[in-house]
Amino acid sequence: THVIMNSTIRSLPKTLTLVLVLILACFTVRADLLVSSYLQSCVLRYSEATGAYLGTFVPTASGGLRGAEGLVFGRDGSLYVSETLGNRILRYDGTTGAFLGTFASEGLTSPYGMTLGQNGNFYVCDNSAKAIAVIDGQTGAFLRRFGQTNLVGPTTAVFGPDGRLYVADRYRGVVRFDATSGAFVDIFCALGDFSPWWTDGITFGPDGNLYAGLAGTDQVLRFNGTTGASMGVFASGGGLKNPSSLVFGPDGNLYVVSNNYNGNGSTTMGVIRYNGVTGAFMDQFATGGINTTEWGLQYLAFTPAPAVILPVIRNGGQIAQPIQNLVIRFDQSLNTSQFNATNIVVDGPLGHLLATNIMWLSNNIYQITFP
Repeated sequence: THVIMNSTIRSLPKTLTLVLVLILACFTVRADLLVSSYLQSCVLRYSEATGAYLGTFVPTASGGLRGAEGLVFGRDGSLYVSETLGNRILRYDGTTGAFLGTFASEGLTSPYGMTLGQNGNFYVCDNSAKAIAVIDGQTGAFLRRFGQTNLVGPTTAVFGPDGRLYVADRYRGVVRFDATSGAFVDIFCALGDFSPWWTDGITFGPDGNLYAGLAGTDQVLRFNGTTGASMGVFASGGGLKNPSSLVFGPDGNLYVVSNNYNGNGSTTMGVIRYNGVTGAFMDQFATGGINTTEWGLQYLAFTPAPAVILPVIRNGGQIAQPIQNLVIRFDQSLNTSQFNATNIVVDGPLGHLLATNIMWLSNNIYQITFP
């Protein structure tokens, strides 16, 4: 999400702190929930507010799409979709869903889930290569691959609060890496935590803990985000079957993709919503437009939601003149409970700045420090 502030400045100190007053509800902007369909080779669209089916955002086979998998909104606002049958990452207009071209293909053999790093690059679970492929976020060039000796069946990758990369592996559990060097850190959650089944989807919650969908027992498990220790079952029921992807939405609740692998008509095909604090079943949120025999629903993503931001620049307690054409960019859907220094970037006269610290002050006021 980009928010541009038009103002002027003559000079600024090397170190500055921004106090951002976030006005979250000044106007209405439609946001969507997107779900990839492997079987239909498309991306389905639902209203974020009601779950109503809005049609396909990316039509079937658009741009030659075959086997839609991972969904990520890039820093340019485009939607990037990995296709496991075509071994590519395709780019689509983030507003209209129009095909914009093939973004990456080199070095990919069977891309599944992917995530965007703080450096702007894509970290892709290459299932056939049993590794993480790193793709340049601007050019689409293949940069490197890591994890070959530590992964067997990678499906989903997310960055944790510690800045490390966490990878769901069907045969090893949740594996943790240093994303900068690609070095193996540890098995964060052992395969035995999911026995006799496996996990395809993982995400970190607003509480800093790790949540993982468990195939077979049709549950969402919770793990301590610092130690990896099991905290038991967080959510289940409501028709959930073989959860393949999960994410906390802008409303703070947990959205989980349910798949009908075994054709059991009592299960729900679509997205099920659970209370983000208690794990209680809320509703079968998005089920329209899905064939009753569909078992290929894969990943989900919320479209980025814009915010109105009023910045005040302070230095040693003194208000400095505002920055000209300041751009605050959030690489995730706007959710104040999920703010952290890893997903806030500023582009402006000072160049490209990454936040080093964020501190809640009061209500919707946050102090963000940049180097």
